[in-house]
Amino acid sequence: MTHDTNTSADGDLAAFFDAGRQAGESPTGDFMMRLEADALRLQPVPQARTRGSVWGDLLRGLGGWPTVAGLTAAACAGVWIGVSPPDLMLTMLQDQSVIQNVDPLSGYDYAMLGG
Repeated sequence: MTHDTNTSADGDLAAFFDAGRQAGESPTGDFMMRLEADALRLQPVPQARTRGSVWGDLLRGLGGWPTVAGLTAAACAGVWIGVSPPDLMLTMLQDQSVIQNVDPLSGYDYAMLGG
């Protein structure tokens, strides 16, 4: 398929496009050397990456201090409940009928099945 350079889409600018295609001047070697030197000067210099501590990496991996504070609070609550369980929990564990009547899938009903 050939491409007509003087289509109606070019309109009044067709003469200028033709002149630009025929000029075909290439940049000089001096210009290319200056362009390359300028591009290399503007590129960022790679910095040596310092190796952080294991604790710092772990802290960043967990999400920072707010996450560590939440994990610490949850761990303290778990230890507290484990060492000194509430009386209601002890009575529930001793009464087997309460444990047998608990449905672990009570959150799943017919609406969750779809259809």
